[in-house]
Amino acid sequence: MKTLTLAAALTLAATTATSADLIGGLSLTTETDVNYTTGVETWAADFTPSLGWAMYGLDMSIATTIDLMELDQDQIFNGVDLNAEYSISNMGITAYGKVSSDADFEFGDVTVGAKLSF
Repeated sequence: MKTLTLAAALTLAATTATSADLIGGLSLTTETDVNYTTGVETWAADFTPSLGWAMYGLDMSIATTIDLMELDQDQIFNGVDLNAEYSISNMGITAYGKVSSDADFEFGDVTVGAKLSF
C-alpha cells in the first residue's frame, strides 16, 4: 500500500500539461504523462509536444511522443501523428482524419470518419 501511495503522489507531481496560444490561431501544447502499473510494477513517462492550428472550425495538429524512460537509447524519435477535425454544425457533428508515421516518415493508413456527440 505504501508503494501505491508513493507512486500516486509521484505521478500527480510529475504529470503536467501546458499550452501557449501563438498568433494566427497557432498553439503550442506539451503534455507529460508519468504513470505506474501495479500488476507488473513498471514506470512509464511520456512527453508529447504538439503544434496546432485552429480557424473557422478546422483544427489541425502535429504531435510526437517521446518516451522519457528511453532517452539513453539510440532512437528517441518515433514519428509524428497528424490529426485534423472539422466541426460540421453546432449539433455536435465532427468530421476527422488522422495518420501516423514512423521515424523515417513512412506514413501508415489514413483514418477518416465522423463522430456525433450530444
